[in-house]
Amino acid sequence: MQELRDPTVFVVRHGATRFNSDSDEESRLKGTKFDLPLTDEGHEEAEVAAQWISQFDIGDLKHSDMLRSTETTRHIEKATGAKSEKAEGLDPWDVGYLSGHTRADAQRHIEYYIRNASKAVPEGEPYQDFFDAYADALAAELKAAERDHNSPTFKPHVLVTHSCNVMATQAIIDGQDPKFHSETAGEKPGQITKLSKKAGKWKMADVDLSGPGSR
Repeated sequence: MQELRDPTVFVVRHGATRFNSDSDEESRLKGTKFDLPLTDEGHEEAEVAAQWISQFDIGDLKHSDMLRSTETTRHIEKATGAKSEKAEGLDPWDVGYLSGHTRADAQRHIEYYIRNASKAVPEGEPYQDFFDAYADALAAELKAAERDHNSPTFKPHVLVTHSCNVMATQAIIDGQDPKFHSETAGEKPGQITKLSKKAGKWKMADVDLSGPGSR
């Protein structure tokens, strides 16, 4: 088993569903209204992520209430032997009437509701509510990882969640106002983002899934 020197939380994005595409003109928003299962490709992506994580002895393994997150987590359970639990605050942003729209069509609306974070998306929720719930869940996990790191049985923590959560993570660990960091590769299905605390500050970086032991 690989050992980690720093407090660590791995944030895993679920594998692909039929709404996922490399093209913003074809990829569609799921939110909470489209609780889709993984495709065959999505299961393969989840398996790659699970095998990478299996190089570590895992502590907490938590996932959102969505089927796509749960199915991804099952691969991690099988590969690591860890037991998982559902956790509040890991669900995606409920984008209301924008659910099912392509990312290209919805982009300017999404940007508007992030800029006006307290304004509810019709049939959905304010971005602020989503951001605060995820920030609370993430902060609790980071504190737990720090606490466990001080014990001789330290194990990294794993959260299985969604692209909007991954894209909000940088703003949360930097103490910024609600926003997306959409340049992160962690929004790719099955991608793993590593959060580690170095020199008193949490750092965020996507991991290389191209081979065993990659960092």
